[in-house]
Amino acid sequence: MIPIDIQAIGCDFYTSNLHKWLYLPRGCAILYVTPKFHDAIMPFPISHSYKDQEFYKRFLFTASNNYSSFYCIPEALKFVNEDCGGFDKIRSYCRKQGNGIIAHFGTDHLVSVTEPSADDLNFMVTVKVDLPKDKQEFFARSFKNKQFENEVRDFVLSDLLRKSRTFVQFGWHNNFLFVRFSCQIYTDLQEYFWGYDQFLKELDRFYASDLFQKWNNRSACTSRCCKL
Repeated sequence: MIPIDIQAIGCDFYTSNLHKWLYLPRGCAILYVTPKFHDAIMPFPISHSYKDQEFYKRFLFTASNNYSSFYCIPEALKFVNEDCGGFDKIRSYCRKQGNGIIAHFGTDHLVSVTEPSADDLNFMVTVKVDLPKDKQEFFARSFKNKQFENEVRDFVLSDLLRKSRTFVQFGWHNNFLFVRFSCQIYTDLQEYFWGYDQFLKELDRFYASDLFQKWNNRSACTSRCCKL
């Protein structure tokens, strides 16, 4: 969550979702278009409002669309400003959570952020998962296969949702397994640590599963064939 001044940026177009940053029902977004391009941007479908109405009014009505999120915007802004104390306080809270995650796991386990806005990008903290050598080699081979990636994600995430009632984003990048935490106002610091522990338990269940045996045998066979 980075403070944006559209006028200072001088952008022609700017878009961002509101269901994530304004806590609205999915899906809802904002689109800014500089006035000189108003006649070049039309809603889909193009209808009776074509160039006959003000720019924003062309997007207000698209027949059978669900407008629930749109009508929640005033209450969402009230929630942010009155209950949460404004976006500055939200950013401060999320930054504190991000720093707490960094302190807990240690910088050697983190994917570092080196951009000028690193303090704000710490709201999203990516943690490298420690793996024994054999599992590291297994994932390095297996994640090259898109089918494996889909199957292991389905296995782990479905169990996390059904048994632990949580969700932990994970993936494979640059030869390491990672989990990603996105700090938000509706979570506290201990929940990230608990979620990580649940993820490790799901990995152990995966290692004991038939799915792991299938891919382990396949990747081991592929590795032997390559050596031959």
